[in-house]
Amino acid sequence: MTELWVERTGVRRYTGRSSRGAEVLVGNDDVEGVFSPGELMKIALAACSGMSSDAPLRRRLGDDYQTTINVSGAADREQERYPLLEERMELDLSSLSEDEVVRVLTVFSVFFLPLTFIVGIYGMNFQFMPELRERWGYPAVMGAMGFVTLVIFLGFRKRGWLRG
Repeated sequence: MTELWVERTGVRRYTGRSSRGAEVLVGNDDVEGVFSPGELMKIALAACSGMSSDAPLRRRLGDDYQTTINVSGAADREQERYPLLEERMELDLSSLSEDEVVRVLTVFSVFFLPLTFIVGIYGMNFQFMPELRERWGYPAVMGAMGFVTLVIFLGFRKRGWLRG
């Protein structure tokens, strides 16, 4: 297992390190050359999205496809949280035919729209959501999301839209 730690390097400045030799500079957002903790969280979110979409995009677009994932959202300093983070993936599809572009966009949309809907419902923080008090509420929602993803995957595979 990779070991992770931070070392203090100055006033509200730290260097994060891993046993694999990686380093990241962390500090206040008013200091040049460092990432704030909130910026690191946004970078981690963008990187996870990129890594999870890498294999299907590589199959469809080739090993050298170009993409940029932007994450934005303002911090609520009073509650010390980010109430909303938005991701935007910019993908160069210029090497594809029009039919292939429509196919790629359809696959991404159909996979992510139902999951985004479910996450959006539970992100509204209503006071009276009875399933939140149930012991199996969280596993049930995660299972439903997994089931939706599996059904979509099998449907696209049956139609041949997920071929390599």
